[in-house]
Amino acid sequence: MEESILKSISEAESRAAQIKAQAQERAAEILAAAEKRAAEISKECGAQCAEYTESGIKAAEEKAQSDYFKAVEKARSEAESYADGILKNTEIYVSEVVGRLTK
Repeated sequence: MEESILKSISEAESRAAQIKAQAQERAAEILAAAEKRAAEISKECGAQCAEYTESGIKAAEEKAQSDYFKAVEKARSEAESYADGILKNTEIYVSEVVGRLTK
């Protein structure tokens, strides 16, 4: 009887060792797959970040150009208004000078 108990224990230990070996193999496979997927995700994220950076730069350039054209247009309009005002004020003086010259 003791012999059969020892044999059962020995078989159980052997089976436990097999299960442990299979579990370690499976764990190694899962780890390798996870590392591979992590590398893929990292690469994808890097590409997405580059795309976001490019699109951000493009949007900033477009906004800067738009702001520049608006500022130039505003300055042109203000300069035009100023010049018109100066011309209106000088018309009296020009007429007076022309009148003196033609007398």
